[in-house]
Amino acid sequence: MEETKGRIIKSAIKLFANKGFHETKVEDIAVESGVAKGTIYLYFKSKEEIMESSLDFIFSETINSYNVPDNLDFYESIKMIVENNFRFISENMDFYKMLFKGIYNVNIENRVKRKECKHKIFSSVLSSIEKIISKGINEGKIKRDVSVKDLSLIFVNTIVSSLMVIVNSKVRGFEVNEDEYKKSVVMFLTGGIYER
Repeated sequence: MEETKGRIIKSAIKLFANKGFHETKVEDIAVESGVAKGTIYLYFKSKEEIMESSLDFIFSETINSYNVPDNLDFYESIKMIVENNFRFISENMDFYKMLFKGIYNVNIENRVKRKECKHKIFSSVLSSIEKIISKGINEGKIKRDVSVKDLSLIFVNTIVSSLMVIVNSKVRGFEVNEDEYKKSVVMFLTGGIYER
């Protein structure tokens, strides 16, 4: 993504999260991103289009956080995915604040698009995890008689739930030691299912 466009999107997300979608003006986004108002219109037709692009950006980055090199073993693959996701949450907290406030639902098209994107993300993420589970089975780290699909669903739900704990801690202001929690998630997903 072009640097200026990315800066505009991230600035818009921050403003939408803190001020609200309807309260944020294009002029505010221009000031926050350090560009002229006219520059914004070179990239986007409207504030609604900025919102759609912010969803596309986040959904694309979410999928990327589940991509790991094929040469990593089962443990390193899971560790990398968990670390990628925790880092992603940290770097995009404004987006999650926006989600908590329901700001992404600015119109019916956004809701439909969000549903389609969530389905695409889920399918892509599940496919990535299934490959890693199969790798764990081939390495003798996971029992051979487990359902790859079912175990993959458990892994994805565990990762997503752990991320929601972090988001909740930041939004609601309760303390979680992220490093320790991240290690616990990795240990649960790897050590908790080792073949004995």
